[in-house]
Amino acid sequence: MIAIEKMPATSIEPIMSALLSIGYTDVAFRQLGVTRDRPPSSYGAHWIDHLAWGVDSVYAAARLLFCGQFMRYRDPSVTI
Repeated sequence: MIAIEKMPATSIEPIMSALLSIGYTDVAFRQLGVTRDRPPSSYGAHWIDHLAWGVDSVYAAARLLFCGQFMRYRDPSVTI
């Protein structure tokens, strides 16, 4: 979690704004009948399970970003 402190605020704000809806999506998925015992890597047979799989992927990507596991863009025109 120390990696979060090192990240610039401009990087954290878009991630946090995307994650703020987690409570709403959880309630909506429960009401729409998402299969709760499916593994996160299974995209499911129904459209709502497929949507839940996509949302799981977003949260997994955010966890990786918060851990500092991201790649920085390197301008190919700049030589080192």
